[in-house]
Amino acid sequence: MTAGTMVTDFRLLGPLEVLLNGEQLDVGHRRQRLLLGVLLLEAGRPVRFDRLIDLAWSGEDPPRTARNALQVGVSKLRATLGEAAQIVTTGEAYRVDVAPDSVDVHRFRTLVNQARALKGKPAIDLYRQAIALWRGPVLAGTFGEEVRDLLCGGLMEERLRAVEERVDHELELGLHGRVIGELTDLLHDHPTRERPVGQLMVALYRSGRQADALEAFRKTRRRLVNELGIEPSRELEQLHRRILNSDPSLAAPGTAVSAPVLRRFLPRDVPDFTGRARDLRRLDEIALASSATSKTMVISAIAGVGGVGKTALAVHWAHAVAQRFPDGQLYLNLRGYDPRHPLRSDEATRVLLRALGVPGDEIPYGVDEAADLYRSTVADQKLLILLDNARSAEQVRPLLPASPGSLVLVTSRDSLAGLIARDGASRLVLDMMPPEEAVALLATILGADRVAAEPEAAQNLAKLCGCLPLALRVAAANLADLPATSLATYVRELGGNDRIAALAVDGDPESSVTAVFDRSYRALAAPVQELFRRLGLMPGADFTVDGVSAMLDLDPGTCTELLGHLAAVHLVNGLPGGRYAMHDFIHDYAAQLCERLDGSHERQNSIERLLDWYVAMSDQATGYFRRYQVPVLIDSSRRGSIRQLTDVGEALAWLDAEYSNLVAAIRLAASVFNHSHVVQLVHVLQSYFLKRGLIQDWIMLLELAKAAASTMIDVSAEGYTLLDFGWATEIAGDVENAMSHFREALRLFQTAGDTYGEAKSVLSLGGLNRKLGFLSEAFDQHGRALELFRELGDISRQVNMQSAISVDLYLLGRHEEGLSHAHLALEQAERIGAMADARGIRVNLGRMYAELDRHAEAIEHTEAALALYREAGGGAGEAMALTNLCYSLSRLGRHDEAIKLGLEAVEMANRLSFLEFETPALNALAEAHLLAGDRDAALRRHHEALEIAGRTGDAEEKARAEKGIALASGLA
Repeated sequence: MTAGTMVTDFRLLGPLEVLLNGEQLDVGHRRQRLLLGVLLLEAGRPVRFDRLIDLAWSGEDPPRTARNALQVGVSKLRATLGEAAQIVTTGEAYRVDVAPDSVDVHRFRTLVNQARALKGKPAIDLYRQAIALWRGPVLAGTFGEEVRDLLCGGLMEERLRAVEERVDHELELGLHGRVIGELTDLLHDHPTRERPVGQLMVALYRSGRQADALEAFRKTRRRLVNELGIEPSRELEQLHRRILNSDPSLAAPGTAVSAPVLRRFLPRDVPDFTGRARDLRRLDEIALASSATSKTMVISAIAGVGGVGKTALAVHWAHAVAQRFPDGQLYLNLRGYDPRHPLRSDEATRVLLRALGVPGDEIPYGVDEAADLYRSTVADQKLLILLDNARSAEQVRPLLPASPGSLVLVTSRDSLAGLIARDGASRLVLDMMPPEEAVALLATILGADRVAAEPEAAQNLAKLCGCLPLALRVAAANLADLPATSLATYVRELGGNDRIAALAVDGDPESSVTAVFDRSYRALAAPVQELFRRLGLMPGADFTVDGVSAMLDLDPGTCTELLGHLAAVHLVNGLPGGRYAMHDFIHDYAAQLCERLDGSHERQNSIERLLDWYVAMSDQATGYFRRYQVPVLIDSSRRGSIRQLTDVGEALAWLDAEYSNLVAAIRLAASVFNHSHVVQLVHVLQSYFLKRGLIQDWIMLLELAKAAASTMIDVSAEGYTLLDFGWATEIAGDVENAMSHFREALRLFQTAGDTYGEAKSVLSLGGLNRKLGFLSEAFDQHGRALELFRELGDISRQVNMQSAISVDLYLLGRHEEGLSHAHLALEQAERIGAMADARGIRVNLGRMYAELDRHAEAIEHTEAALALYREAGGGAGEAMALTNLCYSLSRLGRHDEAIKLGLEAVEMANRLSFLEFETPALNALAEAHLLAGDRDAALRRHHEALEIAGRTGDAEEKARAEKGIALASGLA
């Protein structure tokens, strides 16, 4: 950018942002943002004063001073924007003049129009660029829902059309496997939109999922008939018939028939794999014996020292026999000897389930439940499952299928005697390569002529490397970079170093590998050496350019180049999705170098920069779906350049990909006494733990955070950690611990004079006391929290407290007061655009009206809440809304609908591990069964609710379950 050049970026496709030379401008309060948003949507066209006033005071009577307020707002915008945009007065209207390509809406439309003139991949690329401009709903947080629909509904339709048009191109290129997940998500939000339904049906059919394609049609037809009273279009009906009849014309381009998507997750085979003929034959014999004797399975445990080539052999053989396993091949590194974070069996189960196509939010957290789902998923399939780097039989055993057909291949440094004795595994002990195979490996890498020219030197090099494949490969890589150096010269240099002796020591291959790595390391340029050493500090199993860039304070381009040098000499491995990994021996070697060659201050700075990056990225990612701002407990200026995530989908994808690394980062921070990072990372991830149902993980990490916070001077940090601990334990059903944590947090906040923390503690105590049946205490505490939030000027939290008080009043028998407070809270929430509060208030209103037998009003509010929750991505609120609908519909005699929705509510609450929402869902479902005449089902569900309520201390739902049991038993 040349001096004096001003680059302006107006972003409307999401929250309103104005960036001037990359810096975000503050354009003022909500009405000013609304005014600017409307003018930019109509850029270059005048917008009348009266229309701007109507929009700014939508749903209200504009004050007499509205025109003056409008003029003041425009004046402030002109001062803020300066030369970035000209707001011109034209008669009774304002017009904003900006460069068209400075507004993302215009860029979006331009890219889409360009894409429509192209075909194939060029069109797809342009569509993707256009859709990537969207960061959320148009002008999110600026308009109320009614105004947004009025002004932006057409734009949202343009986006959907662009997605659909891009999918058409992808289907034409045979990329059906790529679009299934996206179409499924799109239809969750727009279930009656027929074009993506048809696209999904085609994609599923081409992926070998004909039954799923037909079910997608049936589900859509039911929804269209039940909700809109119409039948599917003729085109969709015809597509249904063609899929039903396996119409050959539906096959993907270039194929005769559609085929199932295979799960091929094996790492890339070593292209120059050499030798091991005897070991490969032994693996063939084991597999053949398993087939001949009809054993349940065969597990070949490949045991051997580090660097002997266990993984290379296993991967090479797996590729050779892959065709014998038509349902796919899975691979998982168990990291058994990783001193930082070996993969637990339950973590491994979750990874395998995801590889098998099970969505993350459908995987139960419980260890036994997840293992059951895994065994059920792989039952009756023919899979090859490669479990690499296992620590023990106990780590592997839960990952073994329980039915015939699959083969499990395990590599380990351990003998895995337990698998041999108890599980019928066969063992293959992998030794060093025979000398002739070691020389053959050198010839494969360096060229047969070069090795044949110096046969004695080649034999000596193999001997110096201990015939260890990893050492041989690193030595050969060094020689390949030295084409003018003879093998004999290289052997003399290698033999003159003390480390060379380690290569020849029997039984100590790890030292041998270290010596060879040292030689490879010295061949690197100084910047590459520094990056390699610091990679030894990375806490997780893999890493990205962004994380390494932050740790070293490098720009991503330079970092990518340096990593490329390491990848070229096999010191790091590239993984799908732009990730990298290091072999555990290489990582240990890098860590030793870092400890020896880098000062403690440099190491600490690198770790803190990396932790700062994790905090910043996690804060950004969770910001897309958390309800309230998370207090920042550390103020770091060393976070560097942070990649911007574009939407909630990308945010969740980043968190899912980095989750195990985030856990490792928290443990690293605890181990080096970076207490503030432990506290902040656990705190900022609270909404992710909740969204993914990772409650036990949250509690485990909160133990670390609690210990860290207790050592900090910042009392509020300890208070917020205890608050999180209280919420986590309350959700897990441990109300005694929850109460203790809330009370201690309150004491700390009062001591520190932290009014915000005090208010949150009081409201938490109020919610817990209500659950325990102490309604007067809950009412008083919620009232106190309301006073504190008024002192703070926190309007959103005031609305939240008004809602809580409305429920307290209702439960205390003051029904009309409760309803009045709830309606007042709803009006306030919608006026300030606090849609998260509005959703919850409508759920509460639905429950109140339902219990007063005013079911029409109950259903109206609850259905509105359900739509809002689904628009926001579902979760616990959706489960509550489904529960309320089950209750009301059953009282209106609509038993089938009620039971269906009740089952959905129970399943959703169970999947999210939210016991507090599962109990009312079970009770509502039980009552629906009883009203439908099924006493046995009612008793079963009420007993389930009673058991959970006893664990969670939920007095209200416990009493409800007991009453229901009496009614179903004919005792009341």
